[in-house]
Amino acid sequence: MRQHGQLTGRTRALPTFVIPSRMGYRWRHFNHRIATWRFGLERRDDRHPWADRLSAHTVGGPFSDDLVDRERPAVKFGYQHVDRNATRHAGATRRHLEVVLDDSGVHRAEYTLDRAALGLDEYDTIVPLITGFGFDTDIEQDPLYPRRYDPAHGYLTRGLGADVSLTELDDETLTLSVWLRYGFGAAMDRPHHNEALLYARIAAELDIAFVGLDGVAWQTGSVDYRLEYDDPKIGLQQSLAPATDDQKRIVLQGRPGAPLGCVGIQGFNFELSPVRSCRWNADWPLDDRLRGSGNEHPLYGPPGYYIRELTIDVSPHRYDPSTGRAEFMFDGFASNATRSVAFHPLCSHFRGRLAWLQLDGANPRVQFDSEFSTGRADFSLFDTP
Repeated sequence: MRQHGQLTGRTRALPTFVIPSRMGYRWRHFNHRIATWRFGLERRDDRHPWADRLSAHTVGGPFSDDLVDRERPAVKFGYQHVDRNATRHAGATRRHLEVVLDDSGVHRAEYTLDRAALGLDEYDTIVPLITGFGFDTDIEQDPLYPRRYDPAHGYLTRGLGADVSLTELDDETLTLSVWLRYGFGAAMDRPHHNEALLYARIAAELDIAFVGLDGVAWQTGSVDYRLEYDDPKIGLQQSLAPATDDQKRIVLQGRPGAPLGCVGIQGFNFELSPVRSCRWNADWPLDDRLRGSGNEHPLYGPPGYYIRELTIDVSPHRYDPSTGRAEFMFDGFASNATRSVAFHPLCSHFRGRLAWLQLDGANPRVQFDSEFSTGRADFSLFDTP
């Protein structure tokens, strides 16, 4: 992997493609560190030239497998299959990005691509959408990385984020702006974990669909809201309340008479922080000069969270084709509720941006929740044998 990364992938536009609108994991019992957190679309069946399977992969450290109280994750996934006969008016191609994040946990870059090489030179506009993303802590580290901590165990997090947008578009090229974030967070109970944060590196990846449109109406909309929770009740409270409909609602004015089409994700970000001042663990092997106060440790930075669930979910709620008015719900849900110790109450500040494409050939949204053994599992997107 390269620090700045390259976009790789197929070179032609297709009339059929898959647009995810829901991606998340939830652990059965406990909250965990994030070691691997990945969603990817894969093609194994020639009858589905874009993709026919979801590759789900998550690991929450050494206590996240079924040897510990039958612990296992559930993937939460939703998508629309756009099935058209030709690329006239709409077509899509895919690109994949792999980068390595340093201890800042952020990658921000612009990539200029040739439209003809993408097969998108005949369209009047191009819309980028996030179709998968991932983070993996089990990679080669800096020589100064402490041997007392295993990067495969993952880290506490202050949230995850990704964003794609076009900054320039002309007849020959497009310029894509990409932002990726893994928010490293200090632990209240793991001093070796915190020492590793000063040198940590993490692999990050992003799957992007470029959808070319010609004469097709499209709109964007966004949400920005905060959710604050009290301390989860250990052993009793296994879930936290999601955002209200008013917080999640996005109202857009589309083209009257056009189909509802499909909706996809262009950006999301979870910023997780304590609701109130933290009480840092007095048993840390640090002298008084390095003890934390307030919401940030002077050496290791802001505290992170063990994660029970992180899910992004965009869904159509209501559409009136006579007026073109549509309502969507954009849910960004984070939880640290657990049967174990949560350490401090959670404030989740979520931002999300969607794109609504009123193209024809879009099938109704399909969604599923499926448990699997910790690690990697594949799920068919179609019922064909």
